[in-house]
Amino acid sequence: MERRKVVITRLRSTEYYTGEKLRLLIDAIYQLLDKFVENNEDIYDIDTHNCSIPSREKKRSNVRDYQRLTDADVVVIPSEVEFAYNIYGRIGNFMMSRSWIRVRHIRNAFLENPKPRKIIIISSDQGDTIELYRDKVFKDVPNLTFYRLDESEFPAGIHHLRYVDINDLNFDKTKKVDFCYWGTSKRLKVDLTSELRDYNVKDYLTSEGLPSKQGAPDTAWRTVFTEPLHVGKVSEDVRHKILKQIYRDDTITNNMIGYFDGFKYTHKFEKEFTKILPQIAESKYTLCFNWPGADKFLTARYNEGLACDTLPLVWQNYDCDNQLVLDDRQRMFSFDDIRKTITETTDEYRAEWLGSIKEKYSKVARPTEYYEKLFDDKLKTLIEKNGA
Repeated sequence: MERRKVVITRLRSTEYYTGEKLRLLIDAIYQLLDKFVENNEDIYDIDTHNCSIPSREKKRSNVRDYQRLTDADVVVIPSEVEFAYNIYGRIGNFMMSRSWIRVRHIRNAFLENPKPRKIIIISSDQGDTIELYRDKVFKDVPNLTFYRLDESEFPAGIHHLRYVDINDLNFDKTKKVDFCYWGTSKRLKVDLTSELRDYNVKDYLTSEGLPSKQGAPDTAWRTVFTEPLHVGKVSEDVRHKILKQIYRDDTITNNMIGYFDGFKYTHKFEKEFTKILPQIAESKYTLCFNWPGADKFLTARYNEGLACDTLPLVWQNYDCDNQLVLDDRQRMFSFDDIRKTITETTDEYRAEWLGSIKEKYSKVARPTEYYEKLFDDKLKTLIEKNGA
């Protein structure tokens, strides 16, 4: 019997996972995918596209061979910020254009052979939904069946593997700053009913419309095609307001790493976690948010902060089932709660509190082998599920 053709693909930026720890935002997912390939080479015909993992290492010249997508029965997409690429003006023009050109190639590869296919989204953001992929990204591609594997379907979250990797490092955790946040605000969300605007997807082309390179003769940044994108709708996510209050409060020293609405970062965000590790590790507290309505889900910030002995406060009903949250002391319901906790908690009390939080965490988390086995089982179940 012919083996199913499974292709792991990045939709947007090309990524090369070498096995080196903490270089990529979703390296925990790549780590588990790499192990999945090793364990299932005899069962499935597995390849990669627009990404590389140690078990399927690719040369740069071969990373975007679209034929493998044309032949694929199952396409696995590691996903962390897909929502942002579907909001008009949310991403810079160069990155937005290049990413949509890649998506267009992937769409065309599917359309070249429009057989039934499964799309399995391995998501590290609650904004990256099946509906977004089905009703926008691949709206005009027939015969696709969508499934989603979420980061929170694992004890302590799939990013417990980042906690393990951070703990394996030797670094200074001396606290010099009150608060740290790393990431972005999420003031805008995708609403598939909102206004659509034509976005001009551009590339470097000759006057005859042929692909070229920046600076080459007869070359300009020209429109390749237009992609309708939704105007972002103001979400009910309040982190941009809360973080702005923290940033401007004279009683709270802070490291703000990333891109925010209403104020400028103190440090530039880096995908390679070790480059921002010193700023996180020197901070006493962080604050974990999730999209409104996603209260039961976890995020990587909790794992990362705790591994740095940076006590993770949580916004309101985050982790509402208390999988990791110790008790209501961690829950912040207003900026005043945050300021009071940070400015009035003694270092001795914070250390004892942090120890109790870590003790609970250690009872929830499992060995790495557990995550490898659970991921293997979950992904195989989706691949074998009746459908495409």
